[in-house]
Amino acid sequence: MAETQQVTIQVSEDVSSTPADRAAIAAQIIEFIRQRSESGIGVRRRGKGFQNYEFPQYSKEYEEFKGQDNVDLVLSDEMLASIQYFASKSRRGEITVGFKGGTKVNAKAEGNQIGSYGKAPNPKKARRFLGMTKSELELIGA
Repeated sequence: MAETQQVTIQVSEDVSSTPADRAAIAAQIIEFIRQRSESGIGVRRRGKGFQNYEFPQYSKEYEEFKGQDNVDLVLSDEMLASIQYFASKSRRGEITVGFKGGTKVNAKAEGNQIGSYGKAPNPKKARRFLGMTKSELELIGA
């Protein structure tokens, strides 16, 4: 069973004081993650924060199978479109986004996050997309 793929992102307490504020910030975070992922950029944990990196390229076999020559987590748009905000896990200064555990899209997200794709995890194939850097959060005012 796939581990639940969620991330809690630290945001300014000033802009996340009410449930409505947190929901609005979460929507911006989710949209930013989708757009960044579509452009082939992900995030890695570094210390207490995140750092951007380019996703690894697909294998030649996958390119031939799917007809792709670049990284595209949105081939069907199902996975990134399924990122959700978890209001019950969020509080002032924190926003939790990700996937509902036990779902097909959560399993796909885990495969991308750890590079397993139904096999043993391979960090060299991982396409980590959940999270945001400090500079990205500044861009959206969080």
